[in-house]
Amino acid sequence: MTSRRSWRPALLALLSAALFTLSHPFAVGTFVTFGDAPNGLLAWVALVPLWLAIRDVTPAKAFRLGWLFGTAAFLGTMFWLFIALNTFGRINAPISVVLMFLLCALLGVFLAIAIWMARWLDVRGSLPAATALPFAWAAAEYCRNFVFTGLPWSNLAYTQWRMLLVAQIADVVGLYGVVALIVAVNIAIAELLLAWRGRGSPKSAALRARVVAALLLLTLGYGAVRMWMVDAAVAELPTLPVALVQGNISQDKKDAADFRDRIRAIYDNELIKAEAKNPALVVFPEASFPFAVHVRSAEIPAKNLGHENTVWLLGGAASWWDEGEMRMAQNSALLVAPGKKIAARYHKSHLVPFGEYVPMKKLLFFAKKLTRAAGNFVPGTRDDIAPLSLPLANGDRAQLGVLICYEDIFPEVSRLETARGAELLVNITNDAWYGRTSAPFQHVSMTVFRAIEARRAVVRSAQTGVSAFVDPAGRVRVRTPIFEGPLTLHVDVPRGGPWSFYVAFGDVFAAGCCGLIVVAAIRALVTPARAGTAIAGINARSA
Repeated sequence: MTSRRSWRPALLALLSAALFTLSHPFAVGTFVTFGDAPNGLLAWVALVPLWLAIRDVTPAKAFRLGWLFGTAAFLGTMFWLFIALNTFGRINAPISVVLMFLLCALLGVFLAIAIWMARWLDVRGSLPAATALPFAWAAAEYCRNFVFTGLPWSNLAYTQWRMLLVAQIADVVGLYGVVALIVAVNIAIAELLLAWRGRGSPKSAALRARVVAALLLLTLGYGAVRMWMVDAAVAELPTLPVALVQGNISQDKKDAADFRDRIRAIYDNELIKAEAKNPALVVFPEASFPFAVHVRSAEIPAKNLGHENTVWLLGGAASWWDEGEMRMAQNSALLVAPGKKIAARYHKSHLVPFGEYVPMKKLLFFAKKLTRAAGNFVPGTRDDIAPLSLPLANGDRAQLGVLICYEDIFPEVSRLETARGAELLVNITNDAWYGRTSAPFQHVSMTVFRAIEARRAVVRSAQTGVSAFVDPAGRVRVRTPIFEGPLTLHVDVPRGGPWSFYVAFGDVFAAGCCGLIVVAAIRALVTPARAGTAIAGINARSA
């Protein structure tokens, strides 16, 4: 019996990790939990087993259980890293497994620290763990957005990409308010279960449940009213006809030198077909031009675009230049005027570690195969994060906020684009790296929150899908399957949107969460632990 009890907390943590995984878009081959399935509802109970596991243990054990949960949860949602590393990065399978595990274990540390902090504050008598954890979890996710260049994939909030009444609060409190609410609801449910089984205070559990229920009802009410307001505002806006091209070039063919002429022909043909409907803008995916373009080139060379475009075109290309004997490169989006003239450029500012550059090259020498450029990719500057101006037939100009690849998973990038005048957000990406896995579906689910936060429509051109149009209320109006095409979506996109608190003030809620935890930690350090909490810690240690 004792042996079974010793394993119980770990099994509960792993159960939560499984539920966490399934609450996100999940796909392996032809099995896909994406679309209209409300799997995001699982997130509201996914952490109940985890809370039961960590509620009464020491802070040290809570850290270990939190790390186990976090590592398993990120492995479940990000298993596709193996395909990117092994199949396309050409790193052998054992090293790919190790790298994937190390990255997921590192991400798991953020959640482990949040859980440890909540228990430590409780044991020190500074703040009850049930109150501290929602704020600590939100603070940990906020830090994960920036530390080690940031990798905020699989944020708990993204489970709500279909739960739009909940997601609307992101235009005030950002992702992190959604995170805190989900964690609070899970704890309230768990405490009610414990009280029902005679292991907790019914009065305390009922009070917590009422407070959390009130917050949830306020959230749903705000969501309903805000969606109505956004729809009314958007109905008055002018629209921009946009053609989104999905070339459907798999990564192995994209990397093949003898397939480049075929790539050009595919995009030439889609451009010709798109021009027949006279859109204001045609959008090609990231790196859709098969040959790199010199950073000072005034036009697109024929080897990249054989057809002379008659409409404006936005497409991805590697830009290059030489510095001495070193060839440098940037991941760029080129705005091309009719006649193949390059009118403006946007350079990606947030590069992908191991995909576009290798951090700590001397230490991680074995990962150099992942860098495919002829030199080093150089990030754009903060000044590069500004809208591109698209001339229109009526003499007006549309302002395009461009996001290349996974820049759209960083809220601060789209926020800055919008604050600087973007009327719509344009994401160009190549998710072919991840094959038929969860990653393309998870990636597009994050786009929903960029639309809500900025209150701007997002259009998305993906090399192998998912290409999509998301309206300012977060509805995915149209999307493509993965690995189908070549094909082109024609959409009418609203220009602009209503005012957003988040765009104006940023992550004030997340900063508040960080501040609250810091203040509580200082209080815990300067105030001696109460006898009751010390005894609770001893009891937990012996449990």
